[in-house]
Amino acid sequence: MMELLTQADVEAKLAALDTQAEELVHQLADAARNAATAEATYRRAFAEAILSSKAKTVGEREALATVRCADEYESRRTAEGILLALQEASRLCRSRMSAMRSVLAGIRDQVTR
Repeated sequence: MMELLTQADVEAKLAALDTQAEELVHQLADAARNAATAEATYRRAFAEAILSSKAKTVGEREALATVRCADEYESRRTAEGILLALQEASRLCRSRMSAMRSVLAGIRDQVTR
């Protein structure tokens, strides 16, 4: 059975979603900084590994650098994944807020008739 929502119910849900959206903005900012730091760390480590390699071919130097920088690469990919997940959560929250606004507009329309 469908739940009947009052205007107060919808406004409370919107307020909760607004709080969640605010928190997500802060988490996204932190995640973006972490992703940027992880990217820079990986690139620096990879470049240093390439430059310090004694291998003769480009392919060998890149392969050795990849092995040496596996931890940095994993950290970079993890930070990217967290950032993408938070971006998706933020989009979902905005979508839910939009839906609640539509419901609220429908309720207000019925009240004013």
